[in-house]
Amino acid sequence: MNTAYNTVTLRKEKVVENQFFQPNDYYLKRTIAASSSHDPSIHSLSYIRMTSRKGLSCYRGKFCDVLFSLHPNNDDEFIIYPPKNKQGYFDIKELVQTLKATKKRVNIIRIPEEISSYAASIVGGKLSLNTDLDYAYPVHIIDTGALSEMKGTKFMKFRNKIKAAIKEGTEIRQTNFTKQDTLNMRNVLSEWAPVLFGKDHESDTDYIEYVFNKLLFYPNIRGLISERSGTPNGFTIWEEPQEGYDTANSLIHCSLRQRGVSELLHLRMAEILRNKGIAYLSLGGAESKGLDDFKKKMHPIRSVVLNTISA
Repeated sequence: MNTAYNTVTLRKEKVVENQFFQPNDYYLKRTIAASSSHDPSIHSLSYIRMTSRKGLSCYRGKFCDVLFSLHPNNDDEFIIYPPKNKQGYFDIKELVQTLKATKKRVNIIRIPEEISSYAASIVGGKLSLNTDLDYAYPVHIIDTGALSEMKGTKFMKFRNKIKAAIKEGTEIRQTNFTKQDTLNMRNVLSEWAPVLFGKDHESDTDYIEYVFNKLLFYPNIRGLISERSGTPNGFTIWEEPQEGYDTANSLIHCSLRQRGVSELLHLRMAEILRNKGIAYLSLGGAESKGLDDFKKKMHPIRSVVLNTISA
């Protein structure tokens, strides 16, 4: 008998020969480093922890271990993360049958477009476009050096926005996430979220509470705060890559509707990464065309289209 993780009840129990376990951060780092996915989020400890905040579990398959959790915003749905290799979709096929016995919906998420048809044929599910986890539009990856330099006419509008922000008194500083800084971030969020999401904004921003309470204490987490005349008007938080990987992940960006604040925050983030020798920054996907258009202004060097399989 050993203590393991019962997938159906999402509780620890004494079981025999259980194929499920709760991975610790050391295990996760090894797993995401071994993944062949072109999606930078799948190589991010913080992203996995943030989206699996209702309980991450792992299934021991024949070809690889498969990560899965309850959907962060929906208790009636399991999400399964892509396996580290193509053969892992045979393991996912087995896992899906176990999860479906709970009568919950099951989706395999963040599957790169180039292998999504293959994955669907193995798993036996339907391809769909999931707008619920920030990838209705592609994941955009920028060159930190190119954004830092902003050379050429293609960056002209971006440069003009930054000049306007600086002229109007916006200043950027790094944060160590002190008590006062996190309070300032919350104050910005309290103004930003209702404008963007409406009166029910809390259901759309609960992940930020998880970041404040958990992820700020993770390794490789960095942040910037923007201020105008001493009043905070934006912040951004990102995760630098673990050793051997060259792409940082933007986790949260929040700024008030003032000219050039978002652009200036992204510029300073890119400069910091460039100076540390980190060549690329993933801006993530987007739920809206407006946000996607903003990310395109930074001229991504590559984009990753993601699909979902509804099993």
